[in-house]
Amino acid sequence: MITFNEDHLSEELAYIVENDLLLYAINKQLSQKENVTVIYESKITDVKLPKTSAEFASVQLQSGKRYAARLLVSTE
Repeated sequence: MITFNEDHLSEELAYIVENDLLLYAINKQLSQKENVTVIYESKITDVKLPKTSAEFASVQLQSGKRYAARLLVSTE
C-alpha cells in the first residue's frame, strides 16, 4: 500500500502487487473457465477483425493454428 503523511492524502492511493503473484492469481481464475484459452510463447501472423457485432475476430498463429472468438485479448 502506498500512503503519504499529509492529512488530505491519508486515503490509500494504490497497492503494489508483484507481477508473479498477479499472474498466478489470473491463471488460477482462468484455468477454471471452460471457454478461455491462454496461449503463451506464440506469434500472430494474421488478424481479422469483425465488421459487425455478429462476426468473430480471428487470429492465425505462426504455428498454423487459427482461433476465432468474440473477445480477443493480446499482450506483449
